[in-house]
Order: sequence, then structure tokens, then C-alpha cells
Amino acid sequence: MPFYFTPYIILPLLSALLNGAIAVYAYRRRYKHSVSWFLWLEIGISGWALSYSLNTASTTLALKHLFWISGSIFFHITLCTLFPLFLTVMGREKPFSRLMLALMWFMPVIATVLLLTNDLHGLIRQSMHLVSIKDMLLMGFQHGSYQKAVQMPYIYLYFLTVILFSIIGALNPKQSNRGSLIMIALASSLPLAAEAIKFTPEWSFTTSATLISGICYWRAVFHHQLLNLVPVAGITLFNQMPEPVIIFDINGRISECNKAALDNKLLSPTMFGKSLDRQFPPDDPMYEKLSILTSGKDDLFYDSDHDKWWRPSKTILYKGSSAVGQIMVLHDVSSLKQAQEKLRLGEERFRRLTEESPDIVWEVDNNFCITYVNKADQLMRGFPLDEVLGQPVTRFLTEEGKELISSKHAERMKDESQGLITGAARYEMQMLSKEGQLYWTETRSNPLRNAHGIITGFIGVTRDITVRKDEEKRLQQLLVFEKELRFELGSFLSMISHEYRTPLSIIRTNLDLIDLIFSDSKSECSPKIAAMRVGINRLVELLDVSMNQLKASMSSHDITTKQIPLIPFIDEVLDESESFWPERAFLFLPRTNSVNVLADKPQLKIVMLNLLENACKYSPPKTEIIVELEADANFATISVFDKGEDFPKNNSNNIFNIFERGNNSIYTTGSGIGLWLSKRIITRHGGEFIIDIGNESKTKISFKLPVA
Repeated sequence: MPFYFTPYIILPLLSALLNGAIAVYAYRRRYKHSVSWFLWLEIGISGWALSYSLNTASTTLALKHLFWISGSIFFHITLCTLFPLFLTVMGREKPFSRLMLALMWFMPVIATVLLLTNDLHGLIRQSMHLVSIKDMLLMGFQHGSYQKAVQMPYIYLYFLTVILFSIIGALNPKQSNRGSLIMIALASSLPLAAEAIKFTPEWSFTTSATLISGICYWRAVFHHQLLNLVPVAGITLFNQMPEPVIIFDINGRISECNKAALDNKLLSPTMFGKSLDRQFPPDDPMYEKLSILTSGKDDLFYDSDHDKWWRPSKTILYKGSSAVGQIMVLHDVSSLKQAQEKLRLGEERFRRLTEESPDIVWEVDNNFCITYVNKADQLMRGFPLDEVLGQPVTRFLTEEGKELISSKHAERMKDESQGLITGAARYEMQMLSKEGQLYWTETRSNPLRNAHGIITGFIGVTRDITVRKDEEKRLQQLLVFEKELRFELGSFLSMISHEYRTPLSIIRTNLDLIDLIFSDSKSECSPKIAAMRVGINRLVELLDVSMNQLKASMSSHDITTKQIPLIPFIDEVLDESESFWPERAFLFLPRTNSVNVLADKPQLKIVMLNLLENACKYSPPKTEIIVELEADANFATISVFDKGEDFPKNNSNNIFNIFERGNNSIYTTGSGIGLWLSKRIITRHGGEFIIDIGNESKTKISFKLPVA
């Protein structure tokens, strides 16, 4: 049989079961801080005790050697986790870096490596053999040099350090885990004591003592709440609270305070254990401050030393059913007081502005009853304040105004019911004064909402726009009068055009008859008839141009545009100009191959004829009139040159005004509408005029049009 039974394995097995049960309990709470160290500690102790039991119960040297190695590995796990667990319970884990923990684990790791390779060097154990002691079959051995010189002293020093620091930590009056530290000290000292008093190298009670260690850890867990974070969390929260906290005992003496109370200089460490009212004389400012703290009032008090407002809140501390003290938290409400003061000043400024405003500032509830109105309402409409407050706003509106308000409000509430957040609204309506007079008003309103976003009323401003409405009515009348005038003028122009054309047609017909009569004879009348025919054609053309000019100046409709090639268009205009001014020479200089613009051709023709006519008027007879065409990627520029009298530079800015003529036009016929009309046409086409007055009595007038 590979195993046999002996009563000496009962205690190690019970130790393995107890510590294994604690490990299972800790595993279910492994998400808590520090539980992982405790879990591995219990796994190490449980595995160590179980391996020792199997080592004792085995009958072959190979099995004993195997369980000796496994038990040693579990013992090294215990060494690696015991000290970190102690540091965590002490609350001193953070100051120790990972490097410090690695140094503490260095020796157990080295021992484990040497243990696994012991057959090669024998530094841990030597001469392993079977030996029989008290009806038990054990493994005899001799300690290796490393085990005696290094490993054993390290183990004793390790356990003694944990025991010593556990006792020191338990004696600290501020230590909340005192019971857990005492249990750790006991659990660590018992295996160490058993190891120290063992009778033979082959026989040891160390693993049996871990049963008592398991009982100590069981008590630490379930009685002293070793795995409970509430005390640790309470201390951490207490020290990290940004608000000052002061704890008094049942006699009113200061028992404890957090860091914030000391930082705000409300207390000093010398005040602990003393009553507040006995530390300062009554005339000391500190006495008045602290007397407010110890009083039963929860009123605000001002700390003039630090310019802060505090609101104390007190809670009685109970242990069981008995009151053991009082905890007081001081809430810094300085920002709240400042906000309240700013709100008060803002409300005061708002009231001052509204009361001094010339417009009516008002507020109504959800039923449109007036809850506030400034004094401008009484000045405008004559109603005293007591006759307005609480009254529905519809009382002061006409029927049209009531219907407008009702329909707009219904639309708003429909949008709100669909989840839309409505905003400001604007109305124009008539309101009644106390004497029954109607005022036109412009009202701008905004909804008021509660914390849930539901409309609870409206606030707004109402302005008297009666004068503006009268001006709008007068302007509308003027527009109607202008429309009628335009119609009459159009009718007059049509009549003039008809009356001119009829006699001219008669004259042209008679000239054609006379020309037929003298066509076979060599009469001297033929050249004169031809001259009269040219004059009639010129008169008809001038009449058409004048009519187009007047219609363009009256038209307010959009122009009708199409693409116009500028080079053929300018050639056509110059051909017509030669019939109007046969004594002139016209020269066209295109500086581009081809360019098109979007324009109204008849109106653009009016502009060209106006510029050519002015050039003919203000230049000496028989001088050239030059027309130049340039173009780039965006604009086409048409320029007209003439060599005439100096153009008055002081008139260059005003020459495009209607009926405005230059100082050099005194002895020249004209009405002063040609350039005004031309600029208006070019502006409507998206272009502009340019006047360039150069040297050598040379005047250049240009206009630019966007390229198609």
C-alpha cells in the first residue's frame, strides 16, 4: 500500500480543511481590496498542511520526496503573501513600492528554485532515507548548507518581523483594525513556536499548529471583519472629505477632526480632548466662532478670518442604543452666498431697468393673467396698477387681437405636445387705453418654464408703434399714387409715340411718291429728297431711343437677358451711329478675340448710344470717337474715348445723378438723365461705371459687365 493511517495526520488534515474553507470564503469576495493576499495566504497554509499529511501517510521514499517538494512550495507561497497582507491591514501598503515587495519575495523564490534542483546540489536537504519513529514511517534527512545558513534564519526573522509589527500596529490608538492585527500576530507566532521546539529533524508539529492559525484567521475574518472594507473606507472618506468634520464625545470634548478642519484653521491639534467653551476667553473672536459650532443652531455663520460662510449640520453618534458623541460637518456655502448676492443685485438691476424702460415690460401666468407690469404701462395706456394686476390680458385687446393671441397660443401648445421646444414670438396688434383709444403695439414674448420644461407663463416687452403704423399707411398711399402716376405716364407716352409716328409716316410716304415722280429725270431734288429721308429716319430712331430711355427709367421689373457677343453688337451700334452723326468718324479697337455677356440688348444699346452721343457733343467736330473692348476671366470692359474739352474733375462723382450736368455743358443741349439712366441699367446688370480723366484733353468713360 502506498499510504497508511496514523493519528498524527488528523490535526494537519483538519488544518487543511479549515484553511481551505476560509480560502473558498475569501475567493467569493476576491473583488475586494486586500482579499487577494489573504486568499493566497490561506491557499498556501491549506496546501502546506495537506502536503505534510500526505507526506506522513506515504510509505515510499519517492512519494515522501514528492509531497515534501509540494509542501515546501506551498510554504513559500505563505511567506510571499503574509507580509503584504499585514501591510494592507495596517493601511501602509501604498508607501511600499513594487520593488520593496520584490525584495521580500526574492528569498522565497531562490529557495523554491534550489528546492526543485536539490538533487543536483543538495543545498536544501541531503541523505534522504526512510526512518521509523513511534510506529510512523518518516523521511530522514540532513539540512543542507543553504538551509542552515540562510533559509532558516530568514524564516525566523520573517515571522518575528510580522509578529513585532503586528503588535506595534495593534497598540496604535488610531488603528481601526486592532483585532485583526492581533489575530495575525497569533497566527504567525504559533507555527514559528512549533518549529522552534520540534523534537527531531524528522518530526515537527508546525503544520498541526496551523490549525490554530486557521482559527485565528477565522476569528479575524468573521469577528474583526478582516475582509470588510467599511472601516477602511470610513477612515479614508473621513480624511479625504473636502468639508471640515469635527467629532465630539458625549461630554462635548473634541475627539477627532479630519484634515480639512485643520487646513481651514477651524481647530488645532492642541484642542483635542478639550471642551471648546473652556479654551478661549469670551472676548476672543475664536470663542464666538466656536460657540456657534457647539450651539444647537444650524444657522449660517461668517468666518471673517478666512472670508467664508459655513453652515453646520450635526448628527448624534450611537453605539447600540446609547449616544456616545456628536459629529458635525461644516458646509462651505461661500459660493452660494456669493451667487445669492449676485442674484439679488441682478434682480435689483432688472427692476431698475424695467421700471425706467419706456416700453411696457410685463409677465403673465399660464392663464394669461397679468402678474407684473412696469409703470410704462400706466404712462402709455392710463390704467392704474391695481386695475391691471390679476386681470386677463385679453381684456385690453380688440377682437382681432384676442383671436391672434388665441390662435398663436394654440399653435405653440400643439408644437409643445409634439416634443418641440418653442421660443420667442412677435405680434403686432391693437390695444385699448383707459379712454378707449386704440394703440398699435409690437409685442415680443418668451415662455417661462419650470424645472421639468413645462410652460408656466410668459414674459415680454410691448412697444408703441402707432407712429410707425401711420408712416407705413402713408407710404402705402404714396406707393398707390406712384403706381397710378406710372400708369398715366405710360398712357401719355403711348399717345405721344402714336401722334409722332402718324405724321412722320405721312411725310415718308409723300417723299417716296415725289422720289418716284422725279426718278426718271435728272432733277436737282433727288439729293434733297434723300437728305430729307435720312432726317426722317433719324427722327424716328431718336424717338424710339427716347421712348426706351423713359420706359427703362420707369421700369422696376427684372431685366430680360440673353447672351450677346460684344464684337458684333458694338459693330451694329457703330453702324447706326454713323447714320445719326455722319460727320463723325468712329473707330473700334477690340483687344480680345470674342467675349459674350448676359444682358438686355435694347437697354445695353441705350447705354452705348448715350455714351457715343456725349462723346460727339463734347468733342471738336471731325475728331475720332474711339471705342475699345477688353476682357479678362470675369469682366468685359467697354470704353469710349473722345478728345474734347477737359472734363471737370469735381463733377466726376456727381455726374451720374439725375438731372446733373457738368460745368462744361452750359452751351450744349441735354437733359441730364443720360448718364443717370446708363448707370442704372449697368448696375442692374451687375456691372459698374469707371471715369478716367487723363492728359492731353482725353476723357475715357468705361463700364464693366460680367462675362457670360
